[in-house]
Amino acid sequence: MSDGRVAYLTRNGDGFSIWTMNADGSNRKQLTTDPPAIEELRSPPDGSFFVFSAKRDGRNHLYRVKADGSGLQQLTFGESRELDSSISPDGKWIVYDSRSYIDGAERSSLWKVSSNGGDPIKLTDEQCVTPHFSPDGASVSCVSAANWKTISIISIETGKTIATFQTEDNPILNVGARWTPDGNSLAYIVSSNMLGNIRLQPINGAAPSPLTDFQSGDIYNFAFSTDGTRLYLARGYQTKKAVLIKNFR
Repeated sequence: MSDGRVAYLTRNGDGFSIWTMNADGSNRKQLTTDPPAIEELRSPPDGSFFVFSAKRDGRNHLYRVKADGSGLQQLTFGESRELDSSISPDGKWIVYDSRSYIDGAERSSLWKVSSNGGDPIKLTDEQCVTPHFSPDGASVSCVSAANWKTISIISIETGKTIATFQTEDNPILNVGARWTPDGNSLAYIVSSNMLGNIRLQPINGAAPSPLTDFQSGDIYNFAFSTDGTRLYLARGYQTKKAVLIKNFR
């Protein structure tokens, strides 16, 4: 957030709620209790409001709340479901992927809607998900829903694809490809043998390069600070082995 605080989701009973804290982890504060289960928290650079996905009546749609957790407002409606979104740098627009079942198959498309609500506008029919606005607000990155190994850059003005990039092996693209603060590269997670790191794909087409070089642990999510001086990482270790003991006395 613009004042240096970090906004994040943490488990609250059976769901997740919005919390904030200082950059050093102090002064943790819970902002929301409703909706009870929310996902994919987003904020504009000025930190004036939050956008997230929540499930009500069996479908995920996008909602907005003020920075203090008040003023809940639903932004998307209908038979589709919306999980991932991105807010423009000026805070005026939200681009999101909308997923619907057509003839028994799930199809995705990118839409945009005013951050104040209103009628949505289709951006592109390309099957692309997990959008992220570029720092200049002129385009979004997104991930191909067909193979999950292709990253595209799409123009906000025309909806046309500007560039595509093939990822390195073993990409983890459920959080998309985020822009570096200078707008020159796209950052995404790669994982091999339960070891996660972040790669940078220059948008000029140059070869990818490493941003991190961890020797252990997975990366589940990441984000650059508003001023571009910090990289926040959600990291951990998976527990995959369990032992069942029967007839214990």
